Amino acid sequence: MLEIENNLSGSDPPNLSSKDLYQINIKIPSESNEQKQIGTFLTKLDNLISLQQRKLEQLKQLKKTMLQQLFVQNKSETMPEVRFNNFNSEWQIKSLNELQTSVYSGIAGKTKDDFGHGEARYITYLNIHDNVVAKTSGVDRIERDLRQHKVEKGDLLFTISSEIPEEVALNSVWPGDNGKDLYLNSFCFGYRPMQNKVNPFFLSYYLRTPFLRKNIFPLAQGISRFNISKKSILDLSIALPQLKEQNDIYELLAKIDKIITQKNNNISQLKILKKFFLQKLFV
Repeated sequence: MLEIENNLSGSDPPNLSSKDLYQINIKIPSESNEQKQIGTFLTKLDNLISLQQRKLEQLKQLKKTMLQQLFVQNKSETMPEVRFNNFNSEWQIKSLNELQTSVYSGIAGKTKDDFGHGEARYITYLNIHDNVVAKTSGVDRIERDLRQHKVEKGDLLFTISSEIPEEVALNSVWPGDNGKDLYLNSFCFGYRPMQNKVNPFFLSYYLRTPFLRKNIFPLAQGISRFNISKKSILDLSIALPQLKEQNDIYELLAKIDKIITQKNNNISQLKILKKFFLQKLFV
């Protein structure tokens, strides 16, 4: 591999001439049986990786189907396509504003020199952007400041700015209990739902469904960068089932996500294993 890299020319993209390729010397086992055994082993490992990747795609497709069938997907409907047993009542139409106890802004009054050190933490923009349920590890340091709003477990967090309208107002829910001296980054705002009416984890999944995302991103305003107001998000209407049904829906989706994460980890470990064997089996 190093010899190939040394013979590359150009940069956009780098290339290797057929003449240089033919002149590269390689070392191979003298016994054909050893070559076959190495080839068979690596082929089986590749097939196992491919199998795990197919299973991962099937799980992602299952989750996509569940998001479409377990939630109300039409403004004119009050029941989803699929229900759990013992649930048959209509979902109630509510605005997000009707379901909140408080709304708060992200960090204010800071400069770049205030970040990266200190005993307090703040939740990063990418953590919220990338995850339905925020990762407790997705935080950074900042100095304690009593003027800042503190994030609590179950708070929904919304991005308010993005480079493309399709990614504006992406939401996440904070799952941790370590809300002490935990703030929210400047480009987001926090939403604290009524816990006796709303499972915040259910709501976070619901707001990420294709149906609601299509209703949200047209509200973005801007040209080179897009923003959305808190009012636009709070005015959104959703169909809300009983709290018990919310809990059941969330628990099912959380289990699917857990299996997806495990499958991703398995694939990563198999790829690391393959890289290890490639380094050990070849000179």
